[in-house]
Amino acid sequence: MQNADLAEIEHYAQIPDRVDVLITHRPPLGIFDSVGNGVRYGSAALLEKVKSVKPKLHLFGHVHGAYGKQEWNGTLFCNSGVTDWRYNLIYTPQVLEV
Repeated sequence: MQNADLAEIEHYAQIPDRVDVLITHRPPLGIFDSVGNGVRYGSAALLEKVKSVKPKLHLFGHVHGAYGKQEWNGTLFCNSGVTDWRYNLIYTPQVLEV
């Protein structure tokens, strides 16, 4: 796994194998985890866990400015952070039906 150390793998291993809604601070690798500077802030270990668990909804933030939602592989991913990196309010809250 890219960018994953043992502690991170063990941390995400605590996520139950069956959840409908997963809320984490950090995004999974490659999903709303960059602000166009070429740096990915997501977690490879978390991405692997989400692929395995397949929650209906995964909510996260952490990467200010990577706001959005998309469905992939049966999971709706949502970076719901509403501020930029300076904490200026720039997005409206998202309303999701579960």
